[in-house]
Amino acid sequence: MAKNMFRTVADLLMDYWDPIDVGDNPNLFDEYDAYVPGMIRLIEKGASMQTIENHLKAVEVTLGVQASDSRRVETAAKLIRLRAH
Repeated sequence: MAKNMFRTVADLLMDYWDPIDVGDNPNLFDEYDAYVPGMIRLIEKGASMQTIENHLKAVEVTLGVQASDSRRVETAAKLIRLRAH
C-alpha cells in the first residue's frame, strides 16, 4: 500500500467523515488510521459507493456514533474518485 494513498484516505476520513468530530484537534490527526487499510481494500477491489457507505456506517456503529448521511455519502464519493488516480 502506497504511503501517499494511506495518508490521502486518512485525510479524507478526517476531513469529510469524522463521525466523532475530532478533526479540529491536531493531536488526533491519526484517529481513523486503523480504518484506512480496509477502505483502501474496498477502493482497490472496486466496491460500489453503497458498499463503502455501508462500511463507514458499520464503523460508526463500532464507535457508538452516527455521522450524517450526507457526510457518509460525500466521503464515499471522494473515496471512489481515488480509483481514477
